[in-house]
Amino acid sequence: MNPRDFFTLAERLVAESTESAQRSAVSRAYYAVFHEARMLVESCGFRFASTAETHSKLIYCIMAANDADLDFVGQKLGSLRTIRNTADYDLGITNFASSSFAISQLQVARLSFEALERAKSRTKTFRPLVRQYAASVLKKVLEGDE
Repeated sequence: MNPRDFFTLAERLVAESTESAQRSAVSRAYYAVFHEARMLVESCGFRFASTAETHSKLIYCIMAANDADLDFVGQKLGSLRTIRNTADYDLGITNFASSSFAISQLQVARLSFEALERAKSRTKTFRPLVRQYAASVLKKVLEGDE
């Protein structure tokens, strides 16, 4: 599956007027960026386990890349995750009553996709840094030779 399919769904949901659709749009936008970023980081030669820790470990790996676009993505992924958690778990928060808040989060996701696209052309530059971080800090088994 293409992670951007989640974003397409988020765009459809945000057009609906219900609070549940706005909350779901925010959640889908986060997961679209999360999976796109995960694919880029895993292209460096290791796999994340499918656990809750993967969300924070992915951000750490992105930030270890020492790349301005990936720094942006790491920061935005963290904020998108926080807002996604609020959307999914805190039904008392009223930010999602109208579409404007969800629309702003989809814009953050769009900007993150653009940054990921730019960073893809520099994978060879940041790959060694991500691999070093994954091996030394996360204790990941790496695939392939450097």
